[in-house]
Amino acid sequence: MTIYSRKTAEGLRWRYDFERGGARYNSPATYSTQAKAARAERAHKAAIDKGAAGPTAPRKAAAAKREARSVVTVADACELYWRDTAQHLRSAADVRQRLAIVRRLLGDATPLASVGFSQLNEAVQARRREPSRYGRELSGAAVNRDIVDTFRPARKRAALVHGLALPEIAWGELRLKERGEIVREFDFAEIDRWGRELGDDAERLYLALALTYGARRGELYFPADALAIDAPGGPELELGRYLNRSGEWRESRKDGSRHTVTLDPADAEAIAAQAARAASAGCEHIWVDAKGRAIGYYAMGHRLRAAAARAGVEPGRILHGMRHHAATAILRANGGGNLALAQRLLGHKKITTTQRYAHVHKDDLRAALGRVSARSGGRGV
Repeated sequence: MTIYSRKTAEGLRWRYDFERGGARYNSPATYSTQAKAARAERAHKAAIDKGAAGPTAPRKAAAAKREARSVVTVADACELYWRDTAQHLRSAADVRQRLAIVRRLLGDATPLASVGFSQLNEAVQARRREPSRYGRELSGAAVNRDIVDTFRPARKRAALVHGLALPEIAWGELRLKERGEIVREFDFAEIDRWGRELGDDAERLYLALALTYGARRGELYFPADALAIDAPGGPELELGRYLNRSGEWRESRKDGSRHTVTLDPADAEAIAAQAARAASAGCEHIWVDAKGRAIGYYAMGHRLRAAAARAGVEPGRILHGMRHHAATAILRANGGGNLALAQRLLGHKKITTTQRYAHVHKDDLRAALGRVSARSGGRGV
C-alpha cells in the first residue's frame, strides 16, 4: 500500500498510488484522512481484480514512461510543482517568480528528459550574467535559489507523478559559491554613534529592540496588545503577528505560532510609552514619531541605513546583521557556553538554526582557554 500526504490550502490531504500486473493506478481524488485513502485504495484494487477498469485506466509501466518522456516539458513540470506544492508554501509568491525564470531560461517546450547538466549549467551562467532589479550583480546564493533550488524539486515532482526515469545530475557541481556566514557584531562605539545619528526617539527604540532581542524587522511591527507588561514572570512581548506593507495583519512564523520574548523592565516601559503615543495617533502598530506620524517598515529601514552610513558603520547586511548581533551578544554575556539561551531569544525550534546566528570569535576562545588554564593551576614548570 503506497499512501502519501501533501499539504494543501485545505490542510493535509491523502492520495494513493500503486502498481498491479505491470500497470500503474492512482487515486482520482484526495482524501481528508489516511484511513479514507486506504479504504479507497482497497476498493480500487478489488475493482481491478473483478475486471473493472477502476477510476484510473491501467497502462503498461514501460509504455507509460515512454509516453510521458515524449510529452512532459519544462513548463509541465513547473506547473505541476506549482499546483501540487509551491502554491501552498509561505514563500509562494517568490517561488512563482523563480519558476518563471526557470521556464524562460530552459524553455517551456523543452522536454524534461532532455534537460541535463550542460543545459542547467548554461541556465545558471545566463542567470548569473543578468543584473538584479537594482542593477547590481546577482549573488551566488540568489542564482542558486533561482535555478538549482527551484528546478530540482519541480523535476523530482514530475518524475514521481509521471513515472519518469530521468538522468542523474550532479547538483552540487551546478551551485555557485556563496558568501560565507555573516559574522556581525557592532561594538559599543558604533551603536552609540548610530543611535545619535537617528532623528527620533522611536527610531532609537526600534534600533535598541532589534539589537537586544534579535527580532526580525517585520516582527517589530507588532500591535500594542502584544505587550504584557504585568505578566506573572515579568513583562513579555509576543511576536509572530505583524502589519505588512499592504496594511494586513500577517503571521511571521511558518507554523503560525507565537514567540514570547522576556523583556527588560526598562524596555517594557519604553514600549508601553511608544504604544500609548501610537494609540493617540490612531496608528495600528506602535511606530510613530514625536509628531504622531506613522513610520512605515521601509521608511524605518531607510532611516536606519542612512544613519548607519552617517555614523561610519561598516556597509553590508547591516539590518539583518542586527539579528546576528543580538544572538552573539547574549552568547558572549553568558560566557559563550549556553547556545540554548540564544535559541530561546531568537525563537528557533532547532538549535542548528541558532548556530548560524550566534558566533564565537577568537577572543571568546582565548578567554575560555584562560579560564580553563586558571582552574587547572596554570601551565606549571
